[in-house]
Amino acid sequence: MLRSIGHIGILSVVLSSSAIAGPWLREDGKGFLSFSSEIHASTDVEGGGYAEYGLTPDITVGGKINVEMGPLGIGDQELLAFIRRPIGPKEKRWLAAYELGLGYRRGAGANDAVAYLGFSVGRGFSLWDKNGWMTFDTSLEQPFGASSTLYKFDSTIGLAFHEHWKAMMQVFIAASEDDTDITLAPSVIWSPANAKSSYQFGLELEEGRVSARLSLWRDF
Repeated sequence: MLRSIGHIGILSVVLSSSAIAGPWLREDGKGFLSFSSEIHASTDVEGGGYAEYGLTPDITVGGKINVEMGPLGIGDQELLAFIRRPIGPKEKRWLAAYELGLGYRRGAGANDAVAYLGFSVGRGFSLWDKNGWMTFDTSLEQPFGASSTLYKFDSTIGLAFHEHWKAMMQVFIAASEDDTDITLAPSVIWSPANAKSSYQFGLELEEGRVSARLSLWRDF
């Protein structure tokens, strides 16, 4: 029990002002917002927003939107609303949660509503007297139309080097019947003193293409 409480304490410090969802739920009545922009070398820009809110101690609701923009106008779009529930006790070293949702996806000439199912596990840890966390997320997006089923596997490992600075490495894998994309995303997160906002500065590397990413995270 004491070890479990210790891990919960680590996570409360590391994940405050954090966009890392994983299996952790928001506190009852607490919320989170993030806005991000990703600029590709080809001058394409991707913008996104994400929000979640603790509806009850065991229910977190949220949503996200992503839009790609290029020289020819608006490209692929994604919209999703979800609900997150825990699996098992909250005092375990490894925590787990599932998500159910509905969304909309536009891309590759197809526009479809989708059903969403996600599963996450994660835990906190200590390394070199620093607090860290790791998460593994899997999800399935099943379209109601002609689009391909989309499978995703994301992994994250992070470490808080300082009260105001964290480093994070993420790997995103997205697979359908037509293609498989693997993206590496190293980043740093700066949390100014006495502020509810944090700032993420990072890169995304996918099939030889490098993108710069800037995100604003805010608790409310």
